[in-house]
Amino acid sequence: MAQLPTSIDCTRELEPITREPLPAGEYVAQVIEDTMKETKAGNGQYLELRMEVLDGDHKGRWIFDRLNLQNPNKTAVEISERQLLALGKACGITTLKDSSELRGIPISVTVKIEKSADYGDRNQVVTYRKAATSSEGSAPWNSTEEAPF
Repeated sequence: MAQLPTSIDCTRELEPITREPLPAGEYVAQVIEDTMKETKAGNGQYLELRMEVLDGDHKGRWIFDRLNLQNPNKTAVEISERQLLALGKACGITTLKDSSELRGIPISVTVKIEKSADYGDRNQVVTYRKAATSSEGSAPWNSTEEAPF
């Protein structure tokens, strides 16, 4: 049994959580979680990245990328290594030693919608780029101004 830190009013109405993929396009996001996982076949490993959108209409939504870094399919590994290289460059990292180094750095993530009859439509990361900053030189998601409320 666990004592909750506060009471939860279970009678209140909640907005439904959307399970639809993000519209194809470019988003400012940051890696918030990175985990190495075994492939379903058990013959390799992939790096699963969870990124959070930092601004716009989809602020707070997540984007996932799975990079096959150990796999019998050499093409899959090559594609994943290219994606990881693009991500490292976007983060301003010169030598990546640990995936945790990618966390918390705003980047530009371009996604498309991948159609799947088996799993439903989902986002697929196309590329990573360095995130643009505002004309003042600071990123809007790092603003120190107080919120108007």
